[in-house]
Amino acid sequence: MRAAFLPALARTAVAWKDGGGTTQEIAVHPQGAGFDFDWRVSVATVNASGAFSTFPGVDRQLVVLEGAMRLSFDGRPSVELDPSCGPFAFPGDLACRAEVIEPVQDLNVMVRRGGPTATLHRVATDIALSDGVDLLVALTAGFAGDIRLKRLDALRFEDGRGETAPFAGDGWQVVISAATHRGTGVLQRNKR
Repeated sequence: MRAAFLPALARTAVAWKDGGGTTQEIAVHPQGAGFDFDWRVSVATVNASGAFSTFPGVDRQLVVLEGAMRLSFDGRPSVELDPSCGPFAFPGDLACRAEVIEPVQDLNVMVRRGGPTATLHRVATDIALSDGVDLLVALTAGFAGDIRLKRLDALRFEDGRGETAPFAGDGWQVVISAATHRGTGVLQRNKR
């Protein structure tokens, strides 16, 4: 098992074109990819209501870490999200508008449809690793073995199947597998 420490303080916040928020990339594949990524994990702040960018051919999952917002999609029911909700999955091709109820910080996971898949799990203790890429994003201060984690620090593990990574804290585990799938185009709220 290999692990890389990805400190929150090392990330650069990139402002959105419409000025409604910022994004900080945690990890992307291939490394250095722009919008032609296979997968991308990021943290965003959403300070103002407005349209989300569309990502054709991409499936998205979003978890609200702080605040609350309502997402609206043409011809579909809107959904209100806050930290008590689990991950919310939706196709990146859909036009989506966010109404900010309270300024939001969220965790975003995007995968290229027909390529890798991603799942998110809330974790508080040691985590079982997959044979793909596992990211641990800390929600609070904690420890991963000898590494002291601050809020939004991350660890990236690769090829750890069958191994367990020590963790004590509160966070989200993002599992990226290389298995292919076909997107359903269905809005879906995942359970924690």
